[in-house]
Amino acid sequence: MSAPRPAPSSLRALVLLSLSALVLASVDADARPARHAAARPAAAAKGKPGRAAPRAAQVPRLPTVSAFRFEVAPAPDWVSPVPEDASPAVDKAPLHYRVMDTQVKLGPQGASHYEHLVRVVNDASGLGQAAQIEVMFDPSYQRLTLHHVDVVRNGQRLSRLDRNKVQLLQRETQLERRMYDGRVTASLVLDDVRVGDQIDYAYSVDGSNPVFENRFADVDWLAAMRGPAARVQYRLLTPAHRALHVKVGPADAQVLQRDLSLGGGKWTEWTVRRQRVPMLHFDANASYLAVLPHQIQVSEFADWADVSAWGQRQFTQPEGPTPLLDKAVADIQAAHATPEAQALAALTLVQTEVRYFGNEFGVGSHRPASPEKVLAQRLGDCKDKTLLLVTLARRLGLSAHPVLVSTQFRQGVHRLLPSPLAFDHVIAQVQVDGQAYDLDGTRAHQTGKLAARQPLNLMQGLPLVAGTSGLAALPQPFGQVRFEVTDVFTVTRFAEDVQLEARVTYRGDLAEALRESLSTQTLADVEASLMQPYQRAYPKLQKVSGLRLEPVPDDDAVTAVMQFKVPDFWRFPEQKVMLGDTYQWALVEAARINREGQRTDDVAVAYPGIHRHRVKVLYPEDVNQPADNRFEDPDARLALRRAVRVTPRSIELDSEVVLGQTELPAHQLNSYQDRFTKLIPYFGLTVNVPAVSAPRLEGLRKELGQLEDKIQRKQVEASTAMQVQAMVRLKLLDAQIAEGRLPPKLLAQALVSRGTQLDHLGRMAEGARDYAQALQLDPDNQETLSEAARNAALSGRATEARQMATQVLARNDGDHDTRFTRAMAAVQQRDFGQARQDLERMLQDPSQVRLGYPVVWLSLLPASPGPGLDLQRLSDQQLASDWPRPLVDWALGRRSKDALLEAARSGKNVAEQLCETYFYLGERALSEGQLSQAQNYYRQAVDQHVVEFIEHAWAVQRLKTLGR
Repeated sequence: MSAPRPAPSSLRALVLLSLSALVLASVDADARPARHAAARPAAAAKGKPGRAAPRAAQVPRLPTVSAFRFEVAPAPDWVSPVPEDASPAVDKAPLHYRVMDTQVKLGPQGASHYEHLVRVVNDASGLGQAAQIEVMFDPSYQRLTLHHVDVVRNGQRLSRLDRNKVQLLQRETQLERRMYDGRVTASLVLDDVRVGDQIDYAYSVDGSNPVFENRFADVDWLAAMRGPAARVQYRLLTPAHRALHVKVGPADAQVLQRDLSLGGGKWTEWTVRRQRVPMLHFDANASYLAVLPHQIQVSEFADWADVSAWGQRQFTQPEGPTPLLDKAVADIQAAHATPEAQALAALTLVQTEVRYFGNEFGVGSHRPASPEKVLAQRLGDCKDKTLLLVTLARRLGLSAHPVLVSTQFRQGVHRLLPSPLAFDHVIAQVQVDGQAYDLDGTRAHQTGKLAARQPLNLMQGLPLVAGTSGLAALPQPFGQVRFEVTDVFTVTRFAEDVQLEARVTYRGDLAEALRESLSTQTLADVEASLMQPYQRAYPKLQKVSGLRLEPVPDDDAVTAVMQFKVPDFWRFPEQKVMLGDTYQWALVEAARINREGQRTDDVAVAYPGIHRHRVKVLYPEDVNQPADNRFEDPDARLALRRAVRVTPRSIELDSEVVLGQTELPAHQLNSYQDRFTKLIPYFGLTVNVPAVSAPRLEGLRKELGQLEDKIQRKQVEASTAMQVQAMVRLKLLDAQIAEGRLPPKLLAQALVSRGTQLDHLGRMAEGARDYAQALQLDPDNQETLSEAARNAALSGRATEARQMATQVLARNDGDHDTRFTRAMAAVQQRDFGQARQDLERMLQDPSQVRLGYPVVWLSLLPASPGPGLDLQRLSDQQLASDWPRPLVDWALGRRSKDALLEAARSGKNVAEQLCETYFYLGERALSEGQLSQAQNYYRQAVDQHVVEFIEHAWAVQRLKTLGR
């Protein structure tokens, strides 16, 4: 048996990696994920990369490869060929199976396995798999016989069974996982295999592992991973007096049972058949229970009590002298006074002083080595370590016994037939002061007290103790904190970068995985991995100091501490309040389920239980009004608890998600995804801070009140609502800028906004100064450049306006406002060709045609020497129905001047409409050489006092020019 592996994230990967260890006789090992008879359980051992293999003297000596043998003989006479009449078609694939036939006969000397497979090559990509035949067997108790290997081509059968080409390889593929099983692979690679060929071969493996005391158990697949199968059969022959239990997973399987006479004896025949079987496939992150619908289980064990009794016979206490055990017990008793401390010392010895290595050959697949031998060699696998721990505990006066568990099926092990094959791992249960502790001797990276070291992912197991009648519950993860993050954001000055201390606490198997990573990777590599979620949450994050790891006293936990600085933490939407976004990435990662297409398999929840993420923001001065808020959204699958605590100088969000299931049924995935999407807005906190302190804010309120009073009394001239709004916004922005809380980029935003308000009030020179200062703080900001270009154009600085507008358009060719600014600057410089080019480019966008003003300006330009844009082809449907439609119609010659003026004098925005109308009438008069009339129109445009309109600013500029 083996050491545990963390909960699988990919069932397909785990099938390929782990189930191969189930093999007693691997029957076409590449065809099906794995196949086994009463041999050894599914191994899901943690790999131990980077550690040396055990010394040769510590590995039991087996015969050399040259000593292994196989036979060549006809198929046994008890085999009944699978019927193939009217064989159904199969799904299209590079390789498929015409026949997959497994037949098992139970006898007094063990089981005989007969395998017959016919591979059909449909495409060149299937040639490599089809041409390689591999069979694994354990020569310590099994005998391999090859019956035939044929290539069927164009109806002719060609024998390819050549003894000299069969290689016997002792690969020990499990050594990287610290396991030695002694199995041998018989390998045959066929020459001259072509598309259309059928590879027809059969063999038998005879013998059973004596550890099972001539009791039979089997788990087999009724599908293949290499391709679909036309016909799959599993046939079992058993003496009638032997009581077997059979559980068939596939719903479409045909199950037949009959009694027959064979060799003068009475037998029972079980036959399970499937037709047109799809290729075996599992969805990503599928629960391991997804394998059950594709398998057949057979067991001669009556019930779980029967399995427990068998297990108790394997885990027997040592006999004879045990000096090493005696010394270990004496040392523990001398160093530790209390039972709990002694139990912890025994566990620590087993976990850290006995190196993990599994001798899995023969009876060693399930029967542990003696504790005295394990202490002498200082190596062992899970069964060896468990028996050693149980023996130490008992000699320390504690009650203890082994518990068989499944790291794969976990709480679903009850869905399997009672059999040793239901389990792939074993742990110890030790009683200390009336409290039972489930302890795993293979977990070498654990820390903390006994209670903290209990595994939470096993859920249930089979105690190997007298009186056991069934499976027993083990510690559950649902009320336990598995992962905890605390992020503290410290604001020393609002204008500076925010400091972030991240404390990420890993518990249980997560903590052990981190410690194991540190044993095989550099600290820098681990740090880079731990930083990734923060870099995704805060893209401009900068590391301040290196990773620091802190143990958690008395707990199997470790805290990773990281120090960062977060530039541009604050944003300043509409220049109202400063907002800072925090993200509880740990909750998102815990609750997210990646969905790819339609699923049929249930989803494995790797770490059920509580995942917690706290966020705290600390301010250098009073900012908030104290308050508390709690929110809870319960759900059996995914629950959220959330609490916000606010003090004058801090705000804290404490959230946790509770994952209440180990598997999520496929039919619940849509509703789960909907729930996850609903909860996403709660996985974080946006903090807001006024850009103005409380004392200054009180003064600002008084100033705004006085301004309102002056406007009502008409002591302040404001002709339009926009001018009133600009005056109010100007007061607020003045206070925000003077306060000094704004970081450089946010200060630049405030300066741009204030420049815009100054422009709206006709204070163009002051606005220009704000834009210039904003560009010093944030030189590459495109919005600032665009506003500065507009200010320059309205102020008559055409060259400067064109330069800045061109700089913006080089990055954003679709910025119509900036293109319009450049066109107007070109008009001021009488570069009508550039102006026409920009305006025509704008009018390629239907929205700009509907806007109307580019049409008006284009109509006012001197005639183009080229074909140009034919404005007369614009239809009514392309143009706006309301203002400035009258202005556009006049520009196109479809409305008279008097009709235009009449339209401008109607409606709610008379001053604005007249300002535009008089300005464009002036432009037309100027182009026709009527200077006096043009001046008159420009004065009337200015007299409307709509200083925020560009037409007002241009009219002022025109009057200055004509005045000279």
